[in-house]
This record gives sequence, C-alpha cells and structure tokens, in this order.
Amino acid sequence: MEISQELDRLSRTTVEAADNLFRANQVARSDVLQARVEADTVQLQLVRARNAFQSAWRRLAVVVGIPGLEPTPLSGDLRQGIGTANWDDAWTRLISASPELSAAQAKVAVARAAVAKACADRCPNFDVELGFAHDNSTGFDTGAVLVTVPVPVFNRNQGAIRQAQAELTAAQAEVDRMTLELRNRLALMFERYSNAREMVDRYEQSILPNARESSELTTARYRVGDIGYTGLLVVQRTYLQTQATYLDAIRELRETSVLIDGLLLSDSLPGVPLR
Repeated sequence: MEISQELDRLSRTTVEAADNLFRANQVARSDVLQARVEADTVQLQLVRARNAFQSAWRRLAVVVGIPGLEPTPLSGDLRQGIGTANWDDAWTRLISASPELSAAQAKVAVARAAVAKACADRCPNFDVELGFAHDNSTGFDTGAVLVTVPVPVFNRNQGAIRQAQAELTAAQAEVDRMTLELRNRLALMFERYSNAREMVDRYEQSILPNARESSELTTARYRVGDIGYTGLLVVQRTYLQTQATYLDAIRELRETSVLIDGLLLSDSLPGVPLR
C-alpha cells in the first residue's frame, strides 16, 4: 500500500509536469493524455491495495480471535526466516504426517473391523432357558433346561459380509486416492514455491540492485541537467513498480513455504459439521 501511495504521488507529479510542458509547447497533447491514463491506473492500483490491506487485517483479526482489533504495525520481517524446501523431504513428511491421509487410513481400520465382525456373525448365538416347577399334590420338584441353536443353512450373513468387504475396498481405494491427491497438490504447490524462490533470488541479486542504481544515476543526471524531469519520474516509477513486484514474489514465497511446512492445510476456521 505504501508503494502504491508513492506511485500515485509520482503519477500525479508526472501529470502536472506534462501539463506544464504542453503549455510550453514542448510535448504533444498525447503525452499529457498518456500521463493521465497512467495516473488513473495507478489510483485504481492504490484503491485495490487499500482494500487488500483492510481485508487482510480484518481476516487476521478474526484468526487471532479479536474481530474488533484495530490496525497496528506488526513485528517481524517478511523477508526473514523463509526456509528452503526440498521435494523429497516435503513428500516424506507429508505422506507420514498428513492428518487427511491419517483420517483415510483410520477409516480402513474401521472397515476392516466391520468385515471381521460380519464374518464372526455367521455363527449365531444360542439361547439357554432354565425352568423350575413344584407339584404341591405330589411334592415333586421338576426342572428343565432348553437350549436353542439357529442352524445357518441358507443365511450365513453373506449380505452383511459382502457389504463390509465392499466398504473396506472403498476405504482402501480412498487411501490411494488421497495419496495421489496429496502428491498432486504438493507438486502444484512446489511449482509455485520454486517460481517464487527463483523470482525472489533474481530480484535480490540482480533486478533490484540494477533498478536502484539506475534510479540513482538518473537522479544524478537530472541534477546536472542531462535529463528532463519526465525521464526522472519514469525511472523512479519503474523502480517503485519493481519493488512492488518483488513484494508480491516475497508474499508468494512465504505463503507457499508455510503451506508446504503446514502439510498443505489451510482454511482452518470453518467448523466440522455436526452429524
């Protein structure tokens, strides 16, 4: 947002300088119109940056549990503490610790236990009844024991067994599907991470230093009269846009790094639906 504010200031200064040059018959009206178009575009960029800042702060306040938290400066540096991710290490950690995969594997264990129970139910339970009687006229006591055992000639719980086996097969297939899905998601995330890492390194090592040096040299030339004010503004604007692009790359690198370290888990605020 601060870079967009500085770009907006430079754009408005460029429009003012172009108007002055046009009145002095040193530039064409098309140059003035181009400067105004660019200034309007930068103003829209500033509006988007402000809205993004407000949205990010409100979402952050909700995450920390204080929805009414007022915007304040945050400690830390976005550029510091970004680890280097390795595909093999990330995949090994994901496949061994992913709660999504663990949940799918737990369903396999439940389905396997259901199959065992259905197989055990092929042997039905037997019922035992005890009876006692006393004949007052003769004084004799009698007792009886009744044992009933269902004979599973036709129904050996085949339907329940097949249903349990089908559910076990589905649960095992879900583990395989989840494993493939995690690998696919990690591949896409690693692509974003690698691109962002390359951009950050290139900007830090080459693009930003060159843009900074170009801005400093152009400022020095302007001070001695070797270049016009419009040329100076163009170079300064390019430098600020380069910084904005660098910040976007840093944000992408930080986000993908956190998601890889966090087992690809995100959007933790939605609750689990009650059943």
